[in-house]
Amino acid sequence: METVAVLVAAVGLVLLGWTVGRWRVAGDDRISDGESTEPDGPREIDNSLRIERGLTSLPLGVVIVDAIGEDIFRNEVAAEFRTARHGEALVEAAIREVVEVAITGESAYKEVELWGPPPKSFDLTGTPTMEHGACVGATITIEDTTVEHQISRLRTDLVANVSHELRTPVGAMVALSETLEHAEDSDVQARMIGRVKAQAIRLSEIVDDLLVLSQIESSDTSGFGPVDLSDVVGKVLELSGAVAEERGVSLIALNHAKVPVVVEGDRRQLFSVVSNLCDNAIKYSPDGSRVVLSVDKDEFSAFITVKDTGVGIPDSEIDRIFERFYRVDSARSRETGGNGLGLAIVRNAMKIHNGTIAVRSVEGRGSTFVAQLPLLSQDLDAKQPLTQPSDLS
Repeated sequence: METVAVLVAAVGLVLLGWTVGRWRVAGDDRISDGESTEPDGPREIDNSLRIERGLTSLPLGVVIVDAIGEDIFRNEVAAEFRTARHGEALVEAAIREVVEVAITGESAYKEVELWGPPPKSFDLTGTPTMEHGACVGATITIEDTTVEHQISRLRTDLVANVSHELRTPVGAMVALSETLEHAEDSDVQARMIGRVKAQAIRLSEIVDDLLVLSQIESSDTSGFGPVDLSDVVGKVLELSGAVAEERGVSLIALNHAKVPVVVEGDRRQLFSVVSNLCDNAIKYSPDGSRVVLSVDKDEFSAFITVKDTGVGIPDSEIDRIFERFYRVDSARSRETGGNGLGLAIVRNAMKIHNGTIAVRSVEGRGSTFVAQLPLLSQDLDAKQPLTQPSDLS
């Protein structure tokens, strides 16, 4: 971004130099009768028009002023601030502040934060135009840095969240190790070792989920290929069945399509999507309830549905459940071993697969998650029955 600002300033100086020079010649009473106050020819006119059009088409604002701070030129982006209302009117005030400094021959910089909604951020840079040691004007650039500031805040939040999540198991392992060091009773030692192991597993799961999330967010589609969602759901059923049984939850899988449902994607990522949705449903379902996984398709799309009859999600929380480390019920998540990364993985994996994830939930009655993916254009033979060991009933 700094390179763009410097480039814009340089182009602005060219335009300013040509404009000021033309005005000075036109106003000089000592010009001889044979001299022309017009540009030297069509080529100079063409060049000035090209520069002006280039500045007008830039995605950042450019303001060029003369020696007393009066506007000579504004491109379309900068012109909007003159008539702005509400929060963005503060940007115009900041432009005038930067101009006042720049026309004294000093470089100027100012950040403007608008709280919104929506929140916006702008960086203003003023560059004086010097000629023979005197300031003859200035160029001000206005750069919308909203996205950069949002990314910076997200990065800061992520580091803070990761540190917080890792601190809990690490701190527990340190405390348990100190207790174990001084424990002489074999039963106490056995309990402490078991707890240390549990915390180590939790730590490992957090690191693994962070790595998966990082790989998904890299948007690498080089490993994509045909994936049968029926087989993926069958494998999740096979691996999660024991966990469900241990928690007293019935896990049922249905293939409504009765045939392979094939999409283009990364098998591991899609397995992670279904596995995380299934694990969440099991964790938040009471003893004696059931979780139903189903796969289906229509003419264009494949659907994976995970339905539970658990605690449900409050309406006020639904918009946030896909954020990293966000948990509706933190106490229950700690009890069940959740780290708040599962649904973030689901959201990002669906995005890279050009899919969507939707949720319907009634607090106290359960939730239904529906993942929708585009079918592979060259689908498998629709008449071919499922014959894999992981067939779904």
